[in-house]
Amino acid sequence: MVQKTIWMSGIYSLLMSCLFGTKLIVMSDFDEEAFLKCVEKYKVTICYLYPTKLWQLFKHNYKQKHDLSSFKSLYGVGPNVPRMLVELMKEKMGLPVTAAYGMTEMSGVVTEPRDVIKSGSAGKLVPMCYGKVVDLKTKQKCGPNAPGELCFKGPCLMRGYINDDKAMREIIDPEGFLRTGIYGYYDADEHFYILDKVKEVVRFMGKEVAPLEIEGVLKTHDSVKDCVVSAIQHPKDGHYVVAFVVLQPGKTTTAEEIKNYVADKLPEHKHLKGGVVFIPKVPRSRESGFIKRSAIHKILSKYRFVGDKEEKVIVAADVERKNITKENASSSSGGGGSREGSLTTLKTSGTKGD
Repeated sequence: MVQKTIWMSGIYSLLMSCLFGTKLIVMSDFDEEAFLKCVEKYKVTICYLYPTKLWQLFKHNYKQKHDLSSFKSLYGVGPNVPRMLVELMKEKMGLPVTAAYGMTEMSGVVTEPRDVIKSGSAGKLVPMCYGKVVDLKTKQKCGPNAPGELCFKGPCLMRGYINDDKAMREIIDPEGFLRTGIYGYYDADEHFYILDKVKEVVRFMGKEVAPLEIEGVLKTHDSVKDCVVSAIQHPKDGHYVVAFVVLQPGKTTTAEEIKNYVADKLPEHKHLKGGVVFIPKVPRSRESGFIKRSAIHKILSKYRFVGDKEEKVIVAADVERKNITKENASSSSGGGGSREGSLTTLKTSGTKGD
């Protein structure tokens, strides 16, 4: 069972269904209740879902129970399937979630669960593929448990981009490895773990921070429906982490409570020192549900620190929900293109940057 056949996981599922003679169920749009009913009706055994959809299932308070005993494997595909999500899905819904990693440039799956399955791991390298992790600053190879950019190579590596030799030179390193743009690491048993995209990683006091990990913690809060984590530049410390939070209907909480919730679960360099901002909706891609982080970066680029004190950062916890107004950033494109989500403009009593 897949949501779309236009993605690599969908094409892979389609071909495998033909090869083994199994039934393939395709959902045109994802709806939590419809998904659960479909699993129960057709006795689905294997399914591929993006982490955003897995989170929707976890947060979905369905009134009646569904028989999900037919499930053998629920694969999380995409940039990151947090270990916390895997454990929560198993605890709350009894679903065996496993993760794998792949990309179009590598013709599909690069890592997948093999032998022993570890919680939060994207598995081991598939046969004939090689991998390494490169430090973001030194560009040197990293050892086990040291995060950096994941790089892969093998016979499944693409031959190149059509009419774009420059892009090919930029993405392939001198050793022939593909730079994935993914931030992660491997452990002593050669299991790979995906943390975030390299371009989203920020630094606080010299330590690297992956926003996806913080988002995973926030989504376990009872009052949080959705969220996106970004950062605002700080003149001395590098970046301060900021959380944009969408509340569950009928739920209330405060910025301080959200900050304390994260502080109780993560080390200090991952705390929400930039504050918490409540917004009506997180901008997402219509097809995959991926967050349009560039829209959030655009909002934060309008603000800056005033003075040296932390409490004077312009995107701070004193930005109240009533002071947030919708910005006309919704647009649609023809021919099945993605539709922009609504954004927000922050109104504060502080000084805006240039």
